[in-house]
Amino acid sequence: MDYLYQSALGFHKFFALATAILTIIYLIFTQLKIDAAAEFCSRGKALNSAASAPQAGNLKQKSRSGLRFLRRIRLFLPIYYSCIAALIISGSVMLPVLRFDLSFRIYFMAAATLAMIILSAASYKRLKIAYLSQNFAPYQRKMRVILGLSLAIILIASVI
Repeated sequence: MDYLYQSALGFHKFFALATAILTIIYLIFTQLKIDAAAEFCSRGKALNSAASAPQAGNLKQKSRSGLRFLRRIRLFLPIYYSCIAALIISGSVMLPVLRFDLSFRIYFMAAATLAMIILSAASYKRLKIAYLSQNFAPYQRKMRVILGLSLAIILIASVI
């Protein structure tokens, strides 16, 4: 049992560190500069408007900038969520070894995990709102706060 606990603890520490690093990368991805005038439309509409109006010539480029921003985040999120899931699973593997002896540390880590899940859901909801409104400035401000809280939770839970 001691071997199981030591190996699960090693995985748990690794995934805690990986989650912290991925949170920093996620923060960087959300703060990358995006064209403020980016508009999202279908490819056909972008091509037709670029061909019909000379002032809309760079609409296609603006649309690509915003779509790259969204694609980058949407491709990154499964990796981020998988790391959080691995952190939860490695923590729950250690509970039977501890004979489900719940101390303050375990309660705090469970609350921190629940808070991370809630913050992740809130961040994805903000991403959908930003996509639908085509306004990413409020999204970037909210993500600074949400991901800052996530990083603080990870660091505090790791120290305790």
